[in-house]
This record gives sequence, structure tokens and C-alpha cells, in this order.
Amino acid sequence: MSSDEQQELSGYSVWLTFGRAEKGLSKLINRLSHRFNTPVFRPHITLAGQINTGSRLLLEKTSWLASVTDPFKVRCYRFGSEESFFKTLYLEVNLSTPLRDLRNLTEKHIPLASPVFLPHISLVYEYLDHNTRNRAIADLDAILPLTADVTALTIIKTEGPVFNWHTVKEFELGN
Repeated sequence: MSSDEQQELSGYSVWLTFGRAEKGLSKLINRLSHRFNTPVFRPHITLAGQINTGSRLLLEKTSWLASVTDPFKVRCYRFGSEESFFKTLYLEVNLSTPLRDLRNLTEKHIPLASPVFLPHISLVYEYLDHNTRNRAIADLDAILPLTADVTALTIIKTEGPVFNWHTVKEFELGN
């Protein structure tokens, strides 16, 4: 499947977004996008996806979650890849205590499409063959381990293809 035939989602997603680490992760995603002719997107960890609740309720709940959560760091020690449009190449994120606690709190306050939570930072949205994914991982291995600072919860309208997605509201953690 080419980038012209991108997978599409519906509803909203709540992303964990980064402070200082965002610039470096964005450069990496842009470089890979240029290499593989794939969509560019903001670096993030999806805390909750395909949320089809009302936007007002989602804004209220996300604002509250951000206010009771302090900024924290996540660590990535290895790459992952799957035959999946949204997880073809990614950084695996360790499930730290602050991340696990935030996800548990989110489950209690926002209706989730899936109870499964496998935290990761996607680097490529596209279907790439196994050998191409493995070559990319070998080329990138030197960036590990990687630590990123999570500083905000961001509501994204994930309606349609990736290039149509847009930020609804961003809430700084701990405010």
C-alpha cells in the first residue's frame, strides 16, 4: 500500500507530547519520511485513541488529567516493527510508573476504544517490507537508548488520513 492509500482513523486521540526531545524526534521522523516517501506527523505516544465521545467532555477530562500529572521522562531501549501502517517502525517505550499511573487514570475517566496499551513512539506511518524495516533499524540503532520528556497531553482530531489530523487543544502537565 502506498502513502496515497493511507489508513484512516476516526474520532479523537489523546497524545503524550514532548518538550525538548520533540525537536530531535521530529527531525528523525522527517528524515525517515523523506527516505521512504511517507507522511510526516508530530512525535507522540498515543495515550488513548479512537475516542468517539463528545469533544466538550474530552476537553474537560483531558484538562483534569493534565492538571493532576507532573511532567515525566520516558525511556526507549529498542526499536520495534510490525506489518501495520501505524506501527511499521517505532521506538518501544518502557512502561514506567508515571506512564502506567496516567494510563490507569485515563481508563477510569475516558471511554477507550481498546484496553490494550503498548506505549511506543511511531517513526514511520506506512507499510514497509520486513527487510526495509530491518535495514532502517540497523541504520538507527546508534540513537539508543533515548530519553524523552513528556510535558503535555494533546487532543488530536484523527479524522481521515494523516494529513487531515489536527490539534484540538494542548494541556501542559502539572498546571
